[in-house]
Amino acid sequence: MNDVQYRIDKIKQYFKGMQVTQVEDTNVIYVVVSFPQRWIIDDEITEKYDVNVMDGKEQGEYYFCAEMSVGFDKVFDAIDHCVGVNRDAMERAQIFQEKIAELKEIFGDGTKTIDELRTLEFTFPPQKKSIKRSKVPVDKLPPIKEPVKDEK
Repeated sequence: MNDVQYRIDKIKQYFKGMQVTQVEDTNVIYVVVSFPQRWIIDDEITEKYDVNVMDGKEQGEYYFCAEMSVGFDKVFDAIDHCVGVNRDAMERAQIFQEKIAELKEIFGDGTKTIDELRTLEFTFPPQKKSIKRSKVPVDKLPPIKEPVKDEK
């Protein structure tokens, strides 16, 4: 139960309630959350976490639910994912607004010539190259050959 309490505490500003109920012959976990307006729910949440999301009674209220066999962790993982995606989007929007204000100042104060403004560049540190992963299913890969044993 400590794990569940930890997960609730982690999302406490959004958490409205939780219950386990029986639907037909299946125990189902429901976690009810209330997100700020304009937050979105990832369309692929069902595929990613095996969790269903339904609109609640109030605006911004959602029911994250799954069969008990899926477990509490998957339900809370789906909620954590939604919170992370939306917080990231909010931060990106805030940074975007700050950068617009900086550009307005640069372009609007009249101290830079048109030629200087044309040289304005945006630079980012180079991205690390990631290892390309094979998209071939494991069962389609050729078998691994046994190493040749040295008989000496």
